[in-house]
Amino acid sequence: MALPAGLVDRYPLAGWRLATVLGVVLVLLGPPAEGEYDGAWPVIFQWVWLATVFFVAVRYDRWTSICAWAITVAAMLTGTGDNAGTAVTMIVAVTAVAVIGDLVRARRTTSRDLERQTELSELEKARRTVLEERSRIARDLHDVVAHHMSMVVVQAETAPYRIDGLSDEARAEFASISGSARQALDEIRGLLGVLRGTDETVALTPQPGLAELDDLVDGARRSGVAVELTTAGAPVTEVSAAVGLSAYRIVQESLANAVRHAPGSAVTVDVAYTAQAIELRVRNTTPATRANAQTAAPTSANGHGLPGMRERAAVVGGTLAAGPTASGGFAVTAVLPYLAAPRAATDDDTTEEPTG
Repeated sequence: MALPAGLVDRYPLAGWRLATVLGVVLVLLGPPAEGEYDGAWPVIFQWVWLATVFFVAVRYDRWTSICAWAITVAAMLTGTGDNAGTAVTMIVAVTAVAVIGDLVRARRTTSRDLERQTELSELEKARRTVLEERSRIARDLHDVVAHHMSMVVVQAETAPYRIDGLSDEARAEFASISGSARQALDEIRGLLGVLRGTDETVALTPQPGLAELDDLVDGARRSGVAVELTTAGAPVTEVSAAVGLSAYRIVQESLANAVRHAPGSAVTVDVAYTAQAIELRVRNTTPATRANAQTAAPTSANGHGLPGMRERAAVVGGTLAAGPTASGGFAVTAVLPYLAAPRAATDDDTTEEPTG
């Protein structure tokens, strides 16, 4: 009896088989009292036998459980003799433990399936977020590129009128430049139509950059946010429009997250120009009332949040880290190059915890 009990947890099917064999052997040897299992040993053995049936039902599929139930009932009935009451008790007991075990198995299976589905949903949501943000970045970059291409067209077409003494070859060259620029602009507009859909119009105005951070911070102050902007150093070279746009969007998103997830906190925006890169750091203090703080990872209103900011940094060759600070607030730190140098964004970007 001890051996089946020892096997029931790790090897329930082997334990059940051994218990069934021992049960049949006990029947062949004869019951202890007039065809009924009235003695202590047989009763304890029956509990062990029922336990093996239960664990088989929990660990194995339904057909295996049904087979174990049927064989166990048949084996037990051989030892009941003509005692109908004992036979009914045996059938009810074996059926009960088998049904309960099957319900436990079904619940566990459902729980595992739900966990897997939830995990897949989260992965799909993250993938969709990245794709949506890439589309948004592409639209923003279009506006930057289209603006400059429009300027190229204007300069090339007006050059013959602004510059005296141009040769025919130079005029033809400017005309070729204008034609190529117009063709490129038309192709960019076509791509924009795919990205934006037919209901949106093409905007060719310049997009915001680092120069517009003051206006962004002023707007946040007018909305009641306690925010300070500090700038250290000056750009060592011209900042590309794509990098400036990414920096602006990262600060904009960080301010929105601070308002949403830490209402009442003070926010500091630090911009530092080093010899190699632009360093952005947006920090918020502990919320005025922790009851108002949301513990979920910051996300934007359209569901982009931190993944979107990481994608914006990565698309120009920069990096971004975000996480809680030692003082209980939250910080977003981005390092961006002066000139865009795209790199492939990976799926295993990790969230780092700033220490400041």
